[in-house]
Amino acid sequence: MLHKSAELLTKYKNIIKISISLLFFYVLFVKVINVEELLLAVSGIRYELLILCLFIAIVSLLLRSVRWKYMISQSYTVKYLDLTRLYFIGQYYGSITPGKAGEFIRGYQLQSLTGMTKTEGLISVFFERLYDIVIPIIFIFTAICFKTSLTVTFCITLILGVISIISLYTIYNRFVVKRFRSLQTAAGSVRTIVIASALTIGVWLCYDIIAYIILYSLNQNIVFDLVVFSVFAATLISLVPITIGGWGLREGSYIMLLTSVDPTIAVIFSIIFALLSTYFLGLIGMIIEWLHVGGQREYESDGVKPAKPGH
Repeated sequence: MLHKSAELLTKYKNIIKISISLLFFYVLFVKVINVEELLLAVSGIRYELLILCLFIAIVSLLLRSVRWKYMISQSYTVKYLDLTRLYFIGQYYGSITPGKAGEFIRGYQLQSLTGMTKTEGLISVFFERLYDIVIPIIFIFTAICFKTSLTVTFCITLILGVISIISLYTIYNRFVVKRFRSLQTAAGSVRTIVIASALTIGVWLCYDIIAYIILYSLNQNIVFDLVVFSVFAATLISLVPITIGGWGLREGSYIMLLTSVDPTIAVIFSIIFALLSTYFLGLIGMIIEWLHVGGQREYESDGVKPAKPGH
């Protein structure tokens, strides 16, 4: 009975989120966007520059995989290629399901690679993704309070980010179950946190460069510092769970943040940015998942049990 109630509640939540996203887009396309300007801007995009964005998007995911592997490898042995495959697959499921389901899926599948429990797998995903929330928050705080150059801001962000994450680990470890203690202690070492924080800054720089290139391809010459701040802020705002995948909320955020950019261009930029930095990786994940499942079925049809990756 409780299970059915939870499913019904989730269904209603998703319907509400979809409705809010559609409402946002209705307002944008009816009240804000000029259709003629939209068509003109799309026809003038320098598409050859967008190809470069695809490669940078892949690099960003590879850096995330390095970060995840480094955190896990302090306690468990796992191949980098296997983790990268899981990350791509997680992007795929995250692109087609609400509620960040892709993160849960890669956390569950991690047990087959390492021998850790499903709960430990989810915990590793939680702490790995924690960096993608803490670092942007610290960056925005630093940029607003100190108003320094971009390089100095990133350095301060790294220092404060490490301190913040160490503090969060310390607080969390007071309540952690003992059987998960080895994973938390290893992932929570100062060395691991410093390296993971530095890798996170590298990941976000990839996204910032992608955003800058997209704007440039739309013939918008925006100061890189503003692009960086806008990407951090819009990403955090889109995490507010009132829409599906942040759609609608994210576009509105970029209109507010990129004040020197025409609202129509800002919406086009936001859509292209999401497609290249997220859904393109999800497409690769779909292909990898299809090949992986197909390979397993082929082995099983031959009467051979496929070996677990990483063993």
